[in-house]
Amino acid sequence: MKGNVLVTGAYGLLGSHTVRELIENGYHVRAFGRDSDRCFLR
Repeated sequence: MKGNVLVTGAYGLLGSHTVRELIENGYHVRAFGRDSDRCFLR
């Protein structure tokens, strides 16, 4: 694993793509966002 990353705004369009890319590249991601009902990460 490469490292730990905190992503704020992770439930938005840009944040969700960022989280996916980080995970695919071996990072451990902790994600925060305002509205988890709109989460694109499912």
